[in-house]
Amino acid sequence: MDDWKDQLARRWASINKKQHSEQQTHRNAIPPRNASARRTEINLGIDFGTSFTKVIYRIVGPDISGIIPFATDAPNCDEPMVPSLLWIDRDFRLYTAFEKRPIDASEIRYFKMHLAGMGIGRSFQPDFNLETPIYRLLCAFYLFRILKASKGLALRIEHLDSTNITWSGNVGIPIGYIESESRPRFEEVVHIAAMLSERSMISDTPTLDELDAAYRYCVSNPDPSAANFMVMSEMEAEITSLIDDASTKDGMYVLFDIGGGTVDGAAFTFKRENGEPRVNILTALVAPLGFDATAEEIAKSVSSNDVAVALRNGETNLRLNTEKIKKSMHMHVSSVIVLAKKKTNYSWLESMQELPVFLCGGGRHSTWHRTAIDETYAFNQHANVGIPRYSCMEMSLPNGPSTKYNGAKDHGRFLVAHGLSIPAGTHPPAVGFPRQNPQVEYAAYDAKSILEERMYDLYGELL
Repeated sequence: MDDWKDQLARRWASINKKQHSEQQTHRNAIPPRNASARRTEINLGIDFGTSFTKVIYRIVGPDISGIIPFATDAPNCDEPMVPSLLWIDRDFRLYTAFEKRPIDASEIRYFKMHLAGMGIGRSFQPDFNLETPIYRLLCAFYLFRILKASKGLALRIEHLDSTNITWSGNVGIPIGYIESESRPRFEEVVHIAAMLSERSMISDTPTLDELDAAYRYCVSNPDPSAANFMVMSEMEAEITSLIDDASTKDGMYVLFDIGGGTVDGAAFTFKRENGEPRVNILTALVAPLGFDATAEEIAKSVSSNDVAVALRNGETNLRLNTEKIKKSMHMHVSSVIVLAKKKTNYSWLESMQELPVFLCGGGRHSTWHRTAIDETYAFNQHANVGIPRYSCMEMSLPNGPSTKYNGAKDHGRFLVAHGLSIPAGTHPPAVGFPRQNPQVEYAAYDAKSILEERMYDLYGELL
C-alpha cells in the first residue's frame, strides 16, 4: 500500500507542476481583450439530503438555471435525484447509484447524519484501521460523484466547453449545524470532494484504502479553487426561495423542512427597508424526526406479540403507538414558535389572524407529520400566549422564463437546491445566527430544557 501511496504522491506532484507551468505561461502572455468574456461561471446548488440528493445549476450573469437530470435505477424514484446511499463490496470497494454493483454488496445509509454526529440507523465501521474518520470518507466520496456527474450533465445541457468554466457551489447542511462543531467537518468534506472532482486521483469505484490515501493527500495539499464550494444552511436557502417572491409581505414566518432524517424548523421575520429585503432568524432548530427516522422509531414499538394478536384477530393494519414520538414533534414545533414569539417585541404578532407555517421537503406529503405540526397549536394551547393560529401551506418553486425545471414532477422537493444555486453574496442579508445574536445561541443550544420550563410555567400540568 505504501508503494501505491508514493505513486499517488508523485502523480499528484507532477500534475501540480504541470498546472503551475501552464498558469505561469498564461500569466506572462498578453491576454486577448475578450478573454474574460469567454469564461462562464456555473454555480451548483447541492441539496445533500438524508434520503435523496438534488442539484440545480445556475449560469451566473444571464441567470439561466435548471435541474440536473440525474437518472439512476433506484426503485421508487421517478424524480431527477440520486438516492443518498452507498454500497460496499467484499473488497471494500465503494459504489453509488450511478454504478452497477455486486449483488451481495452491503448498503450504507445515513452517512450524512453520522457526519453531523446525529446517529440514525445502524452505524458502519470497517474491521481495519483508516487514518481518516470513516464518515468523512463516505460523504466526500458521495459528493465527489455528485459533483462529477452534475458538471458533466450541466455542460451537456448548455452545450458548453469544460475548459472555459469556473465552477462554484453551495452544499446544504441543517441550520442547526451552521454554527456548531459539525460545520468544519462538512466544510472539509465539501472541499475534498471538490478537489477530487477536478483531479484524476481515484476511480469512480475506489477501495476505502485508495479513498483514504487520496483524502489525506488533498488535506495536505489544498487547492485554492476548492474554496469556491461552501456550505450553507438549507433553511436559509428555503427562506431565499420564499422571499424571492415579490408578493411576500412583511411579517413573521415559520418553516419546517421535513426530510428523510430530520425536521428542520426556523422562525424569522421579514421586512423590506428602502426596497431591500431583510431577514432576522429568530430560532433555528433541528430534530431527528424526519419521515424515515420516524418510521423506524415507530417500528420499534411493534413487538412480535402485537403482530401475533393482529393476525389472530384478523387485523390488516397494526394500530401503532405513536404518542411518544408525536409528543416529541409537538415539543419541536413549540421550541421553534414559542421561543421565537418570546424574542419578538412586535405588537402586530398578536393582532395577526394567522401565522404562516410553510412545509417543505420530501416529507411534507406525510399526513402524520402535517397533522402533528398543525395540532401542536391546540395541544400546547398556544392561543393562551398570544400566538395566532397556524396556517399550514406548501411553498412553490419559482419557474421563470430562464429556468429549466420541467424534468421534475414535484417541484417542492427542489426548493433547497434552488436557493443554494443562487451564488453566495447575492442573498438578502440574514441576521440571527449565534455569532450575530447571542439570544439565538441561547435558543438553539438550550431550547429543549428552557422550553420545558417555560411551557410548565405557562400551562402547568397540561403537558
